Amino acid sequence: MNTYTRKKYFAIIVLTLIISLVFTMITPMQADASTYNKKCITLTPALNEAALSYVKEIYTDKYPEMSLRFLYGTDQDKKELKTLADKITKDITKDKAKLEAIIDWTNANLDYEIYASAYPMDTFHTRKGNCMSYSLFISQLLRLEGIPSVAVSGWVGDMKELTQKDLYEKLIFEGHAWIYAYVNNKWIMYDPLWYGTRAL
Repeated sequence: MNTYTRKKYFAIIVLTLIISLVFTMITPMQADASTYNKKCITLTPALNEAALSYVKEIYTDKYPEMSLRFLYGTDQDKKELKTLADKITKDITKDKAKLEAIIDWTNANLDYEIYASAYPMDTFHTRKGNCMSYSLFISQLLRLEGIPSVAVSGWVGDMKELTQKDLYEKLIFEGHAWIYAYVNNKWIMYDPLWYGTRAL
């Protein structure tokens, strides 16, 4: 197995683990029929809070170095992406402004392709990506600029209309990915593909 294949294989494993974790969190909903048909809006505030608490616990309190680690590629890949990140953020000193510049550059220079690779170097070279591609690519550029960031995945939709049953059954078909970035001393959620630089 060559280096390129190993990297892709590793990326697939990571994505599979993320999806498995989400399924593990959602599956217990089946057991409680009384909540299964409730609207998702009754659940989402608690899930959002739990996600933020988890990110803070893991990436701030326990393992802060993990949110800055370059995960995908060789030293040469890291050098190429660092050069790009430095070019995008040239003369910018504030982390929030750097984050916004990286998101804006990504949205201006990538074309959406649902079946694109999520591996950041593929995204860099092909200039194509899906939501996971955008999220992993941006999170790696942010990390290279010293801004803690993590790519996450989950499910999005109209939580006022959809039930928790919908959330479970449609997860695999209507999944989405976004990022958390640590700016101004707190973790903030951004959805670069759909909402650009607007904090959520």
